[in-house]
Amino acid sequence: MNLKRCWLVPLCFGVLLPPDGGTVESLELAVEALEGAGWSADGIEVRLRVGEDGGLAASIRIVGVLLPAPLGGLGTVELRCDSVVLTATTYRCENGRAKVRESPLDERAFPVRAAYDRAGGRLAIASPGLPFGGLEWSVDADWSPGAWRAEVGLEGADAAVFQAAAVSLLDTPAPLEIFGGSIGLTADVRGDADGLRALRATVTLADLGLSNEAGTVAAEDLDATITVTAETGATDEPIDYRLAIAAVDGEAYLEPAYLNVSASPLELEAAGRIDAGGGRIEIAAARLEHRGVLQADGSAVLIRGDDTLALEEAEFAVTEAVFPGVYANYLQGFLTGTALAKLETAGRVNGTVRLARGRLERVDLAIQHLDADDGEERLAFYGVTGRIDWSREAAATPRTSRLAWNGGFLYAIGFGAGEARFRSTPGHVSLDGGLRVPVLDGALVVDTLEAAGIGTGEPNVAFDARLEPVSLGRVTTAIGWPALPGKLSGELPLLSVSEGELTLGGGLTARVFDGIVRISDLRIEQPFGTNPKTAADVTMDNLDLGLVTDVFTFGRIEGRLDGSISGLRMLRGRPVAFDADFYTPPDDDSRHRISRRALSNISEIAGGGTALLSSGFLSLFKEFRYDTLGISCTLEGDVCQMSGVRPAENGYYLVKGTGLPRIDVIGHAREVNWPRLLAQISEAIRSREVSTTPQNEEE
Repeated sequence: MNLKRCWLVPLCFGVLLPPDGGTVESLELAVEALEGAGWSADGIEVRLRVGEDGGLAASIRIVGVLLPAPLGGLGTVELRCDSVVLTATTYRCENGRAKVRESPLDERAFPVRAAYDRAGGRLAIASPGLPFGGLEWSVDADWSPGAWRAEVGLEGADAAVFQAAAVSLLDTPAPLEIFGGSIGLTADVRGDADGLRALRATVTLADLGLSNEAGTVAAEDLDATITVTAETGATDEPIDYRLAIAAVDGEAYLEPAYLNVSASPLELEAAGRIDAGGGRIEIAAARLEHRGVLQADGSAVLIRGDDTLALEEAEFAVTEAVFPGVYANYLQGFLTGTALAKLETAGRVNGTVRLARGRLERVDLAIQHLDADDGEERLAFYGVTGRIDWSREAAATPRTSRLAWNGGFLYAIGFGAGEARFRSTPGHVSLDGGLRVPVLDGALVVDTLEAAGIGTGEPNVAFDARLEPVSLGRVTTAIGWPALPGKLSGELPLLSVSEGELTLGGGLTARVFDGIVRISDLRIEQPFGTNPKTAADVTMDNLDLGLVTDVFTFGRIEGRLDGSISGLRMLRGRPVAFDADFYTPPDDDSRHRISRRALSNISEIAGGGTALLSSGFLSLFKEFRYDTLGISCTLEGDVCQMSGVRPAENGYYLVKGTGLPRIDVIGHAREVNWPRLLAQISEAIRSREVSTTPQNEEE
C-alpha cells in the first residue's frame, strides 16, 4: 500500500481483519511525506504487526526529518514501538526505542514516545533520555499548525561536556573555557513557523570553574542559579526579557570586579527590552543585592556593535555601599597596578550617579566616616564625611559640596583635621573660601583649588597654596631621614594636575643648615602610580658645612657651601639623570677646616682619589685648613662624569689645601659607577651613629 497521505485509518485496521475471519500478522505501509507547523518527515516506511499480547506493535523508518532550529535536519530515523494505538484521528507510539543517523544527536538508541493527531495536525515527541553531546536530555516537544513548543531538562551534567554540546549545536566558538563543575537546566521554549517566540529557562550551576583567554572573566567553585524569560510577538518586534541571578557560594571575576560570593552572596535582577536587530539593549529596571557590600537600583541603555558594547546612558541609586566590601569586590581590580591597589578601607557611601554616552552627568553622594590607608604611609585619610553634589546640567545657582576629615598621611607626612566646601557648575568645581590644613607643626594654607573638565576623564586641576613653616626635622624623620635642623616653608603658586602630571609653577623654599634650599620646576608624572617620574631643579645657597656634617657624621667640615642640581630626573624615587655641582662660595670668608676622617671619606668617594701630603707629620693633626672644596657629577644612566673645583695634574681638585700642614685631595677617575658611589656615601655615613650634636672625632 503506497499512500500520499494515510488518512483512511479504518481501512488500515480493516486490512488486518480479512472477511474470511483469518488473521494478518503484519502489514507494511509507505507514506511519501507528513508535515506540520515547522516540521516535516519524508520517506516514511511503517511495518505494523500483532504483538505477543495481541496488541499492535510497529517498526518505523523515516528517511529524513526537518525540525525547527537549532536541531534542523535529521538523517535516517529508526523507531521501534512495542505498543501502537491507532484511532480514527490519532496515531500513538508507546514504549518506543529510536535511533537517529546523520544528525546532531548521538548515534545510539534512546527511549521515546510519540503521537500524531491527524485531526489537529499535531505531532508530539517525548524522551526521558535523548542522547546529545554525550549527555542525556529529557525532552517533551510538540508541533501543531502555527505553533510549536519544547520542554528540555538536564540534571547534574558535567559543565565542560555541556559547553561542548552547546558549541556543537549552535556552531559557534566557545567564549570561555570550563574546567570544572556541573550544570542543571530546565527550559520551556515556544515558537511558530517563523522562529522562537518565548523562552523560560533556569540554569543551576554547582562548583563551576571557568575562564576566558583574556583573563577578564573567571569563576571558581561557583554555585549560582540563573533564570531567564524572554518573549517577542514577531521576528521583527523587540524582545522583552527578565533576568535573575542568585549566587550563593564561590568566587567570580568580571573585570574589574572580584566577587567573593562565599563571604557575600549576591542577587541580581533585571528586566527590559532588546530591539529586533539586537543592537539596542534597554535595562528598564535592575536591582543588585550584594549582602553586606552593595545595594543599588538602576536602569541603563547599551548599544551593541560588531565587537563592542557601549554604554549609552545609565542611572543608579546606591542605597548603601559598605567599605571594605565595595573596595575589595568592585574597586580593587580596577586599581591594580596603581598605588591604591592595597588600601585598607572602612565607611559607607550612598547616593545617585548618572552617565550618558560614556560621560559622567550627575553625582550626588553622601559619605559617612570613610577611611582609606595604603599601609605604607604614602596615602591615607581618615573619617571623611560629607556630600558631593555635581551635575553637568546648569542650575539656577551653583551646587555646593562639603568634605570634612579627621586627618591622614601623604608620603609619610601627617596632616590634621580640616573641612572644605566647594561650589560646582557644569564642568567646573572650585574651593569655596580658604582652607587651612595642619601639617606637623605648621600648616598648608590653600587659597585656590579648581578643577575644570569634570566628567571628561581628563580634568585639569589648579592649586595655589603656601606652606607655613614646618620643622624640617619632623619632615625628614617622617620620611626616614636623620632629623635636620631648620624650617621648611614656601609658596606653591600655580600647582596644576593635567593628564596625570603634577606641575609646580612656583617653588618650595627650605631654610636649613643656616642656608636656603630651593626646589623649582617640579613635575611629577603619575604621582600616585607605581612608577612615578619626577623632574625638578634644586639650588643650595650658603649652607653651613659644620651643621651639615654634624648631622650626617661624614667627618667634620667647617665652611660654607653652594650648590645646584639641574635637570634632576627620578624614577620611582631614584635619580636617573642630573647635573650636580657643589662648591665653596667664592666670597666665603668663614673659617675653613676639614677633619682627617672627612678627608679620608672624600678620597674614597672620589673613585681613586689620593691625598697628597705636604709633610710627614700628618698623624699629629686632627684637622687641616683648606682653601676651597667641591665636587661635580653629571649622571647619565648608571655613570657619573666627575670633576672638582679646578683642574689638577692628572686629575681634579676635590679639596685644595692651604697653609701648613697642607693636604690636597685629587680625584683621578673621570667616570664613576653611580650605584657604587651611592653605596660608598651610605657606608661613610653609616660608619657612625647619626647625631644632631657636634662631632667629637677620634682619629
